[in-house]
Amino acid sequence: MTVKIPPPPFQAEADNMTVEDEVEGQGEGEIEQGTTLDDLPTVKEGEQQGEESGGENGFMEMDEGSAAAIATRNAIVRNHHVRMRQRTIQAPTLDADVRVKLREFGEPITLFGEGPGERRERLREMLAQMEVDGVDVSEHAQGKELSPEKEEKQAETFYTESTQALAAARQIIARYSLPQAKLRIAAQKRRREERRELQDRRRQAVERGDVLEEEDPVVRAHADRHHQLAKFSSCSSEIGDSRPLSGISFSPCGSFLATPSWSGLCKIWKAEGCAEQTQLNDHAERCTDARWCPSNLSPFEDGKSTVSVATCSADQTIKLWAMNDEAPLATLTGHTDRVNRLAWHPSGRFVASSSFDASWRLWDVEARKEVLLQEGHTKAVYGIGCQPDGSLLASAGADCGVRVWDLRSGKNIALLQGHVKQVLALDWAADG
Repeated sequence: MTVKIPPPPFQAEADNMTVEDEVEGQGEGEIEQGTTLDDLPTVKEGEQQGEESGGENGFMEMDEGSAAAIATRNAIVRNHHVRMRQRTIQAPTLDADVRVKLREFGEPITLFGEGPGERRERLREMLAQMEVDGVDVSEHAQGKELSPEKEEKQAETFYTESTQALAAARQIIARYSLPQAKLRIAAQKRRREERRELQDRRRQAVERGDVLEEEDPVVRAHADRHHQLAKFSSCSSEIGDSRPLSGISFSPCGSFLATPSWSGLCKIWKAEGCAEQTQLNDHAERCTDARWCPSNLSPFEDGKSTVSVATCSADQTIKLWAMNDEAPLATLTGHTDRVNRLAWHPSGRFVASSSFDASWRLWDVEARKEVLLQEGHTKAVYGIGCQPDGSLLASAGADCGVRVWDLRSGKNIALLQGHVKQVLALDWAADG
């Protein structure tokens, strides 16, 4: 029988290997345990030429046992080199990059019960086998890295020219927020001075040996709040809709509340007794949120056609409503995916919306148009809220981050991280 066997690779580097260390059970019955690679028959250089051995077409003739032994030896040597190379080869560390490489090689992205660590080791073994076979794997050994020029360009802050409407909106927001911030800071300073004076009086009383029974105003405020919360109780209960409710919002006067639902309706209720007042029905999909305008303290005043409530929906629209009209006053369009939440600016002039299109937008209620489209989140934006002063806005979404924006300049002034999953809601403290 004539068997064509090529010369074994890596012969010089594995002279001291033993068969039992590398493969257990391979060649059973043909190779005795403890046999070294030097004991296995090899193809001599002179015999490969065929002229000295007399074989056909330049190959020697050997029996089946010798051919199997040589094939086993070559497999053992190759496996040894693959294992040695696998220990030192570089592979992407991010699981997303590992999945991309496996997809490029046509391999399954995930095997049953396989975790990120096992998936990376499988990729390293594949790269090691390719390198042993003579394939250049340097471009696959690392994840996608940016060159210094591209990295610097990507980290560069860029600005876009604003429209006249946005510039005017920023001026309105600044004129409203600066006096509000001044009043808030003055109140905080006044409370701090009161606490300092109280501490001084207490210290003087201790020096005189007296006991000052005057209570700390902060402690007193917390006690009053706790006393009020302790008196909370359920005064009434009502079925809001035939489908789930997506939110609830009290009017600025506290006398009414709005409940949007998945049926597309937004019902207006009287807080005392939960009596239904009216229904807002114009959305084609489920109504996701409803918010009262903070500047309208009398939403049901006769003959008043001013905006009282803003609603948003999965139909990608925002609608502005007056309580004495059955049809919406305006429909704001621009989002390319369903709208999640709304937030009024404290001035009542603007309303902000968050959406699944990974952006939030600012709308001018008087002009009935969009003045700002703000990107920055990498995934859907859920929660949104304005600071009581009106100078800042916070947005949160499925990218696990909360971003704080300065509405007067348009800058992202803070990125709050810590959540490990999507952030669905947020709110500002009442004291700013």
